[in-house]
Amino acid sequence: MRIHSTLLALALTAMALAGCHDEDKSPNQPASEKANQPNAELQTTVGDERDPRLQVEARLTQQQSAAGWWQTAATVLAVAAIILLIVGVTLGSSARHESEH
Repeated sequence: MRIHSTLLALALTAMALAGCHDEDKSPNQPASEKANQPNAELQTTVGDERDPRLQVEARLTQQQSAAGWWQTAATVLAVAAIILLIVGVTLGSSARHESEH
């Protein structure tokens, strides 16, 4: 029984020392690099997709601003036409009243 206790104590001491040993972390670094590799590929893919998307968004912004400009111009022309119609009706009405007198 005494031999078993001694062997058990030696085994526990050896495991405790092995667990507390501060190894060089270099073997673990390739594992972290392997874990970062998909992340780097994802970043590359996102970067590759970002440029065309930004170009498309820039073109859409230009198209929307052009459409906005034409809408503004059409609104101004419509308001001007209504004002001219009112002025014309007023002048025509006043001219008719003057001709009756």
